Amino acid sequence: SVELRYERDSEYEGIPTVRFAANEWLLDNDEGCFCLNVTRGMNRDDGCLLRGAMELYTCV
Repeated sequence: SVELRYERDSEYEGIPTVRFAANEWLLDNDEGCFCLNVTRGMNRDDGCLLRGAMELYTCV
């Protein structure tokens, strides 16, 4: 699951919208259970992805 936080009301081409954003910890890959060592080229030596990267192949 993904937790989003409310940022602000906005508008897009005259249509009222509400903007939500993910918390900073969403892309914090220092959690050991997320260090799958699967994706190559975006991971550190310990198998964890670089900050800001996500493993999504298991989600599709």
